[in-house]
Amino acid sequence: MRKAILMMLVTVVSGGAAAEWVKIGTSHTQEHGYRFAYVDPSTIHKSGDMMRMLDMFDYEEAHHFFKPAGEAQRYLSQKGQSEYDCKSKRWRRLDFSLHSGNLAKGNVVYASNGTPGPWLPASAGTVFEARLIFACGI
Repeated sequence: MRKAILMMLVTVVSGGAAAEWVKIGTSHTQEHGYRFAYVDPSTIHKSGDMMRMLDMFDYEEAHHFFKPAGEAQRYLSQKGQSEYDCKSKRWRRLDFSLHSGNLAKGNVVYASNGTPGPWLPASAGTVFEARLIFACGI
């Protein structure tokens, strides 16, 4: 009986921690097929003109990441945290992980070291612009 109650409690607690992904865009290239862009609105944090939010790319076809030893790792999704400068309309990746399965499931094949990437423009018509608009409420 205690085990059943404990299992129900773990299910309820872990269910509340799950991301609430919202699909905000799709792009397509001949080389990589479809890429679906998602954000988790519950993770938006604002500080002045700056916003942070979890985001994810889910790929129709596998991509490959090459480790320093030259070993190729297959991945189907990328999850990370990005920072958005709402005033300057730019963004940068704070950290990310590559996953062997869709929707950030499966094994983590690579995780960044937490060093923020360079600031990049959120170019018009891209999923990056869509993420900036969603995060900043523009």
